[in-house]
Amino acid sequence: RDVLIAYYRHWKDDFALPIENEKRIPAIGFELSNNETIQLTGVVDKITRDEDGSIVVWDYKTGKTYSQKSKQDKEAIKRQAVFYKLLLMSAYDGKFSPSKVVFDFVQPNEKTGEYERESFEITSEDLQELSQEINQLAEDIFSGSLLQHAPEKDERSKSYIELLDMIRGDVVQQSLFEDTE
Repeated sequence: RDVLIAYYRHWKDDFALPIENEKRIPAIGFELSNNETIQLTGVVDKITRDEDGSIVVWDYKTGKTYSQKSKQDKEAIKRQAVFYKLLLMSAYDGKFSPSKVVFDFVQPNEKTGEYERESFEITSEDLQELSQEINQLAEDIFSGSLLQHAPEKDERSKSYIELLDMIRGDVVQQSLFEDTE
């Protein structure tokens, strides 16, 4: 509550009125390079219009601000922005295709005390790169090779790694060996 009150006090004179809040993007068909189609979906926090009438998508973030994040986390945020653009270009006849995506950090920077907003203008190259990533992920899933990849082990990926180990049979095999020792 205190975080939101402080955030509101800081930005209250600069809020852009939404034309949509919590906009659910229905499943859109995404054609893979192998001519298969998968469904993509998502939810955006807020959609507004700039002074010139162009669409802006907003995503609210808690925790560390953009400048405090690792390079990997910053890349993930940009990928999220590109994903929003990809979805909204195809949904609702392109009515909400954004000119930019803004990430609004609800908590101030721990060091400077400043509130941060980071915006991205998505290029066709960004969209092509994400499309290639989606194609690669789909190929890895369909072929079963996703289970062969070794994700970086950290606290955030612990549950994912445990699930992969269980699917691969590593946990079952390990527990069988532990029982016999």
